[in-house]
Amino acid sequence: MSSQHSLNDLPDDETVRNSALRKLWKMSKGRPRMRRLIRQAVGRTRIRYADTAFELHVEDNYTEFVLWLHQKPPEHAATMHYRQKYEGQNVTIVDVGANAGIFSLPILTSTAGGSTGMLFEPNPEMIGRLKKNIALNQLTNVHVAETAVGDSNATVSLCLPRKKNLGQAKVGEPSEGEETIEVPLTKLHDALTEKKVRQIDLLKVDIEGLEDKALVPFLETAPPTLLPTDIYFEDVHSESWSIDLISALKATGYKMQQRFGHNVVYSRAA
Repeated sequence: MSSQHSLNDLPDDETVRNSALRKLWKMSKGRPRMRRLIRQAVGRTRIRYADTAFELHVEDNYTEFVLWLHQKPPEHAATMHYRQKYEGQNVTIVDVGANAGIFSLPILTSTAGGSTGMLFEPNPEMIGRLKKNIALNQLTNVHVAETAVGDSNATVSLCLPRKKNLGQAKVGEPSEGEETIEVPLTKLHDALTEKKVRQIDLLKVDIEGLEDKALVPFLETAPPTLLPTDIYFEDVHSESWSIDLISALKATGYKMQQRFGHNVVYSRAA
C-alpha cells in the first residue's frame, strides 16, 4: 500500500529519553513500583517499527508496551512473515480485534498501492489510537470498523480488564471489579458485504476467546469467493469456545499451515 510517512526520524531528545527509560526498566527488575513509575514516565511516545510509524501509550496496553520496550511487538515473527509475503502486492487484509494496528499496519505499509485494509476495533480508546497510527503513515484505503464481531447484530457489553491492559478487553459478562461499556456487535459477513469486500488474502482474528463466535457463522454463510486464503487467529483460549471452530475450518477446505506462538494459520487453496 502506498505510504508516505510523516514521521521520518524521531527527535534526538525523544530517542535518548526512550533509551534511558528502557535501561532503567531493565535495572528495576523485582521492583514493581518503580516499573509502574517508569511506564507512567514514558507516557505517549513515537517509534518506528518495520518502516511503520507508531504513537504508543505504554501504560495501559501490553502490546504497545512490548513494542516500546523491545522495539518489536509480541507477534513480530508473524508480522514479518506476512510483510515479506505480501511486499509489493495488491492484497486485502481484514483484522478483527485490531487494537492499535501493530499487527496489520506494518504489513499494509509493505504492499502495493491497490491494497485495502478493514480493521475492526470496538473500544473507543483504541479506535482513536488506531486511527492516529493510520494517519501517521498516511495509509490510503484503510477502513476502521468501530464494532465488535460475533454471531449476531446487537449491542453488547465490552469488559475492560482491571489490570490496565486494554488489549484484553472482551465482549461478555464482566468479572468482579471490571468496568463495561456498550458497543455494537456485527456479524463479519454482514460487515464485509456492507463495505463491498469481495475477496480476502489474510483474515486475522484476536478477540480473547470469542474467535469461534466470529468465524464459524462467517464460514457457514460466506461464498467461496469471499473465504480468505489465510486465517490467522489466536487459539490459546480454545477451551472457552462453545463451537467447534477447527472442524468448521476443515469442513470449509482449510488446513493448518503454521504456528506462531499462541496463534495459528489455516490456509485454503485457491
